[in-house]
Amino acid sequence: MLKTVRNHLASENDPIVIDTEIEKLRREAEASEDARLSTKLERNASALEAYRSVYGGRRFELLPCHRISFPIAGVDFTAQPDIWAREGNTEVLIKIGVSRKRAAYIDILLTVMRKAAIASGYRTIRAKNVVYLNISTGQEVICRSGLTRFNLTFASIARTLAIEWQRTPVTTDSQQNASKRTAP
Repeated sequence: MLKTVRNHLASENDPIVIDTEIEKLRREAEASEDARLSTKLERNASALEAYRSVYGGRRFELLPCHRISFPIAGVDFTAQPDIWAREGNTEVLIKIGVSRKRAAYIDILLTVMRKAAIASGYRTIRAKNVVYLNISTGQEVICRSGLTRFNLTFASIARTLAIEWQRTPVTTDSQQNASKRTAP
C-alpha cells in the first residue's frame, strides 16, 4: 500500500496509479481462494481509497524519509513517518495505519515524530503538518500536543527508564539459559 502511495506521489499525483492498484487488489481478492489473503487485499484497497479520499485533491511532492530521533536523559526516541512530502513550501509528515489505539497514543506518536524532526534539524515542521491517517476510518488526526508539556513528560519518563535500566542486573546468555532450565 505504501509503495502505491509513493508511486502515486512520484508520478506527480497521477490518480490513475491509485485507481489501477485498487482495481488490481479487488480482482485478486475476488479470485483468491484463501480467505485471509482476500481480506488483506480488500483492506489494502480500502486503505488506498481512504488515502485518496483524504489526500486526493492535494498536490504533494514526495521527499526522502529522513532518519529522525531525539535524545532525552540518555534515551533516544524515534518515530519515522511513512511519507515525507512537500506541499507548496510546507513539509508534511504522514503516518499511515489502522488505529485501534486511543487518541492520546496517536498524539504521543505524532508529537515524538515532530520532536524528532525538529531535533534532527528540520525546524520548519509544524504540529498541524504532522498527521496520522487512520485507514480504517478514513480520518486524519493532526498532532495536538504542545512541546513544552511533552518535553516535561518525556524527560520524566526518560529519567525513570535510565534509573531502572541501571538497576537491571546484567546476565550472560548462559546464565539466562541455566535459569530457564531450573525454573519450575
